[in-house]
Formats: sequence, structure tokens, C-alpha cells
Amino acid sequence: MTSSYAAEFGRSAGGQFHIVTKSGTRDFHGSLYEYLRNSALNANTWSRNLSSATNFASPFRYNNPGFTFGGPIWAPAGFLNKMREKLFFFVAEDWIRYRFTDTQTQAVPTTLMRQGNFSELLGANPWYKAGTVIYDPATCPTAGNSACVPFAGNLIPTARLSHNGQALMNAYPAPTPGYLSGTQNWVAQAGHPIDQRKGTINIDIQPNEKQHIYGRRGDYSYIQYSPFQYGSGETAFWQKRPNQTNTAGWTWTINPTLINEARFSFSLDDVYNISNVTQTGFHRDQFGIDYPYLYPQEVPGKLPNINVPTFYGLQGGSYPTHSSGPIWLGSDTVSKIVRNHIFKFGATFEYSG
Repeated sequence: MTSSYAAEFGRSAGGQFHIVTKSGTRDFHGSLYEYLRNSALNANTWSRNLSSATNFASPFRYNNPGFTFGGPIWAPAGFLNKMREKLFFFVAEDWIRYRFTDTQTQAVPTTLMRQGNFSELLGANPWYKAGTVIYDPATCPTAGNSACVPFAGNLIPTARLSHNGQALMNAYPAPTPGYLSGTQNWVAQAGHPIDQRKGTINIDIQPNEKQHIYGRRGDYSYIQYSPFQYGSGETAFWQKRPNQTNTAGWTWTINPTLINEARFSFSLDDVYNISNVTQTGFHRDQFGIDYPYLYPQEVPGKLPNINVPTFYGLQGGSYPTHSSGPIWLGSDTVSKIVRNHIFKFGATFEYSG
């Protein structure tokens, strides 16, 4: 028995930087870092060791670089001269890259089954331990009826084979030679990348000791490619989520007991599910499937949903799709301190779509 383990390494550096100008010294702060992992240090799993195609640790890469940097906003003499010591900025970027390698196993029709030959099912087999018999549907008014006549040798005559029935069977991936684990006779690997990015921009303005004006922006992107979304590698898709949050605010200390805070923000959560239409699962004509759909499809050539007893079901899926969730928020609050009490008054506006 084996167990999986992983090690993580990282390097980071940070500090304070000084830039000397004619008008004085300005202090900047920043950092730079990188963390990583690698499957070269991982153990393999017992299930992957069953096949010579996967008798090594699943390839995996992880990288997390990033940086931060901030300080005063510099302006040349004569330009925003009065504001040079009152404007500040901060920026940061963080990236995460995962590079998984997914392993997928499934139970798929055998080569003989695709030809209408189900003789493998007469005796004990991985899918029917006691065996099973194929009956001629033309003689079976109902399942299990005594009038049902089996096909000789579990062989469906060529003249009785359905063109689209064979095409649907051929839409399944072919069995992997020499591989059998329980009922699973197909194994495959494919890359599964995930990319994330987080960006931050902050601006602060302090025109005087009573005023503080600020702006914030955070943008987050998430991109994932799922190679085995519906069980096999024929209908993979990307998921993309470019999200953002933007905020602006103003705090005014009118006097030691009276403060006004105004705030406005806009957030957007987009989701894009994008089919990889270059794959065979979106070109059903390659298998000979030619019957029409009852309803229009997002991708006209994608596979229908196929359910075969004992074997896994093929699906063309419901993608591509897109959704968007904008949120607008605005508020203004006045706080008044009276002895040991704080009174707050204000209004809030929100719009979500």
C-alpha cells in the first residue's frame, strides 16, 4: 500500500526602499515571492499502479508568484505641489497556477459489443456476474414475457442492427487494451489546468487632517479546464470567472463628535462556461449519428445524452452558458457622539441584477 505526500517550497523577499528627490526622501515598501510544488516528490496511488500507463505519480505543478508595492505618489514641483505628500498608492498581484493531470476510468462497450456480438455476456463477466441473455425485442411484448425469444448465441443479426444504435455505441471511447479494474475497462489521462489571479489597487488621498478620500479596486480571475466533465474526454469545457469589486469612499471628520462617511461600490461576478467544440463530442456526425433533435441545441452537433445499462452514460451537456451578477451599492452615514452615546443616521441604496 502506498500513500501520497507532497512538499512545498517557497522564496519571498520584502523591504523598504528609499528614493531621494530634490524635495526630500520618499519611502516605498514592497515584497516579491514565489511558492511551488512538484509531483516529482509525490508517491503514486495503488489504483494508478494497476495500469502500466499510470504507474507513476500523477503529474502536478503548483506555482504561486506575486508582489506588493506601495508608497507616496510623486508629482514634480509645480504640479499638484500641495498634494505631493498627501497622495498614496498600493498595488499587489498574486497568481496561482495549478497543473493537474486527471486520470479517468469508465466502463465502456467492448469491441465485440459494438458489432452486435454480446456473447461475452453469456457466462460470468465483469458487468453481469451470473451472465445475461439478449432477447429479440420483436418477440417480447413486455420484458420477461414467456414469449420472448433470445438471439442465438447473444448475436444480433447484422440486418437487425440499428444505424444510429451502432453510432451511439461508437461514440463511447474504445476500451483500453489490457486494462480491467472491476467493471472499468477504459482509462485515460488529460491535463487539468487552473489559473487564478488576484489584483489590488488602492489610492488614498488626505487633503487635510479631517478628510480621507480613498479608492479600491480588486479584480479576481479564475480559469479552469475540465477535461472529463461528463465522464470522458469528448465534451470538455472551460470555466472562466472574471470578477471585480470597485469601491470609493470619503470620510469627513467635521469635528471630534461628528463624522460623515460616504461610500459607493460596484461589483461584478461573471461566469462563462465555454464548450471545447473542437472535440468529437460536439461533432456527432463523425460517429454517424444523424437523427434530429426535438429541440434546438446550443451546439447543434453535440452528443445526445446516452444511457446504457451497466455502462456509464455519455452526455453532450448543457454548455455553453453565461451568467452575470452586477451589484451597485451606495450609502451615506452621519455619526454623532453625545456623551456616552453614538447616534447614526443615513441612507443606503442597493441594486443587484
